[in-house]
Order: sequence, then structure tokens, then C-alpha cells
Amino acid sequence: MKKYKVKLNGKVYEVEVEEMEVTSEPATFNGDEDKQKEKEKQSEVAATNSVEGEEILAPLPGNILEVKVKEGDSVKKGQILFILEAMKLENEIVASNDGIVGRILVNKGGTVVTGECLGVLKRN
Repeated sequence: MKKYKVKLNGKVYEVEVEEMEVTSEPATFNGDEDKQKEKEKQSEVAATNSVEGEEILAPLPGNILEVKVKEGDSVKKGQILFILEAMKLENEIVASNDGIVGRILVNKGGTVVTGECLGVLKRN
């Protein structure tokens, strides 16, 4: 075990760090498996819907602050569909063309990863 002094916000803390062996398998925690299963489920749904229209994908990981549309809404190119917060910045996810919202796969307050399908946009 190695001892270190760490200065944080002007205070000095003494910490001990134990050196561990590196294993080839990543560590998993309760909840990680559930999140992964949910992401896989959403991917399966998105794959099914991809024949119905264009998938709207998350450009980066973050939190869904707002879902501005609902299924069945008619939208115009450039219209805001979702607001995604990433690194304390709000990102507007907009329609790439005119269409009808076929599916919404996320909810306000949910988290997404890069490339995750947020919804499906059907062309008119």
C-alpha cells in the first residue's frame, strides 16, 4: 500500500492506495447490466423501426432535458425534436427533413450514449 498526500480545495488529505492486479475482464456493478439490457432493447426496437423511417441518433452521451415532440407529430426540417444536455451544454437535436414522428424511444430525464436511437422520423 502506498501513501499519498492530496490537496483539494486548499485542504491536505492523506490517502492510502492499494495496488491491484489488472484482470482481462472489466468490472461490472449492479445496475450496469440492467442499463446494458435496456440499451440493447432500445437498439432492437430501433432496428425494427429503421425500415419505417430515419433513425434520430444521439450525437454524444448525455441527459434528455426535453422531448419537444410526440409520436404522430408532423415536423419540418430544422425543427427541434430533443434537447440533450452534455457537459453542461444544451444541444438541440433537430429534424434532418420534413416528416412525421414515428416513434420516440427516450423520455425526459433519461440518459443516452453516443449513437443511441432517440426516435424515428418517417418521411411524408
